[in-house]
Amino acid sequence: MSKHYANTLNGKKISEGKLPLEQRNSISDARTPVEQVSQAGIHNAATARYSKFFGYLRNLFIGDSRENSSIQEHLDAGHPELAGQKLEEHVRHVKRAWAIDNSIEISRLDKE
Repeated sequence: MSKHYANTLNGKKISEGKLPLEQRNSISDARTPVEQVSQAGIHNAATARYSKFFGYLRNLFIGDSRENSSIQEHLDAGHPELAGQKLEEHVRHVKRAWAIDNSIEISRLDKE
């Protein structure tokens, strides 16, 4: 997410960075006000948004969180294809909720 924010915001006009930070996304938690209309203000808002992303409950796969439990149930039942489907749904949600635009690239770990 850090790389996405940097790649998306670097080189843009302040007005082009302010709007998506404040208004883009499907959840209100991700919308972060730019307090100072300047390069420093954009940087501060992007940093604050990045911090909120890592504290976002649906992003945390800890204990019995709904997403974690659901994916683990599919793995335990011998249906890894369903676990993969649930993971893809979660990734789509995170992209809608926290990405600044559609340019975000999600890295994948391949099983050996």
